[in-house]
Amino acid sequence: MVSLDARDFAAELGVSITSCIDTTFYLTWQVREPYPPDGVDLEFYRLLRGSRELIAEGASGQLTDGACTALEMVNNSAFGVTVQLRYAFAE
Repeated sequence: MVSLDARDFAAELGVSITSCIDTTFYLTWQVREPYPPDGVDLEFYRLLRGSRELIAEGASGQLTDGACTALEMVNNSAFGVTVQLRYAFAE
């Protein structure tokens, strides 16, 4: 399990979040190892006020959420994986 917080990504990029509602967070991912990603089982959960909601899954994909999103990436595979993440913000 890896915790991902959009606000941390924004700080790394020097992006100022003035509104969690008016700013959008875009995330894409792709498993790089193993290739091909046979048997890979990744899940992405949104964490909000004590709840945990599955919002995406798969060896590659994309999701869009608010700029103050906190996520968990869970590897349910029987082996380790290397994942490339790309993200952006928009108002």
